[in-house]
Amino acid sequence: VETIAEGIVDGVASPLFYFAIFGLPGAWMFRLASTFDSMIGYKDKEHINIGWFSAKMDSLLNFLPARLSSIAMLLACMILRWDWKFAKQILLRDRNAPPSINSGWPMATMAGILKLRLEKPGFYVLGKELRHPSINDVYSALKIMHLTVLLFTLIFVSPIMFLLSLI
Repeated sequence: VETIAEGIVDGVASPLFYFAIFGLPGAWMFRLASTFDSMIGYKDKEHINIGWFSAKMDSLLNFLPARLSSIAMLLACMILRWDWKFAKQILLRDRNAPPSINSGWPMATMAGILKLRLEKPGFYVLGKELRHPSINDVYSALKIMHLTVLLFTLIFVSPIMFLLSLI
């Protein structure tokens, strides 16, 4: 469930966001920064001197899309007539629990939408009072992901592309 939530931002929303602004080079730029972060953006002794830049770039580039994705996720929750107000409470309470400045936004939103406890032992707990995920929650998370991507494209990507086409 956490992977699906983070994948909304890293795998879809951010590349679309940068495509909307900078075209194909923007999407490539984002994917390159994200891939470098995945490969060498570690804080261990071997990678600290070369990986810090890719890690910082990935954090910077995901900053706005992560937050916009949470808005789209809450709208998806609203459209499905699920408890979006509860989801918003969990988002606002738990978004800063993970050490990343961005990953907590979609994960806390998903935890609230699905009323789940999402945890990486020793690192963070989101929705601490809620139940643990089951296999059916993966299907619900995918449903949220699909609707979120559609909404993100309609609400954020399309207007950006339209406005930039006027320039």
